[in-house]
Amino acid sequence: MPEQLQEYLKPVGPKLGKCIIRNELEVQLIKKSWRDDQFRQALLQDPKTTIQAALGTEVLDGVEVQVFQETPDQVYLVLPMSPASVGGEMSDEELASIAVSMWT
Repeated sequence: MPEQLQEYLKPVGPKLGKCIIRNELEVQLIKKSWRDDQFRQALLQDPKTTIQAALGTEVLDGVEVQVFQETPDQVYLVLPMSPASVGGEMSDEELASIAVSMWT
């Protein structure tokens, strides 16, 4: 697996004695935004700072974070980086493991 893709998919860091992967962090942020309107507004206005404060972690320099809020008549589909865009091909097994980790 290409190194940049491994970096993108790796667990973010320890929290409460376990590693949390990106999609788990996204779920936490979404739930918090549903419960807390001020947090949601902060997330929309300054996502990088808000995420860093909420999770107690750093977002890497050079990484831009964008947050979009869906509406009843507007839905977004986010396409993750393809393995080819980060310098390599992946085996069917590697692709399957990523697909599972992104949807479970």
